[in-house]
Amino acid sequence: MEYYAKSAVLKLQEEKRAKSAAYMQKIVENMPELLTESEKHEVHKAIKDLNNGKKDVHVTLRQHLDDIVACAGRFFEIYGRYFTDKERKLVLEA
Repeated sequence: MEYYAKSAVLKLQEEKRAKSAAYMQKIVENMPELLTESEKHEVHKAIKDLNNGKKDVHVTLRQHLDDIVACAGRFFEIYGRYFTDKERKLVLEA
């Protein structure tokens, strides 16, 4: 028996998706000076995801835990010098 880490995200109704995407697009168009280029890119990506009806998929608890360990490993590659060996081992093996 497999356990899942999180529930699937419910899809928005088509009308709400379209309305949200249009609202986000208006923000980008009407207030371009408030957003950096990377923020504009993220908003456009979110609009694209809304229009595609993208939703999260189920992952097993094991996959989720493996992802967390991989993320912690990448974190310590960057910031590891600020932690003792004991602290790194505790986090990576927990």
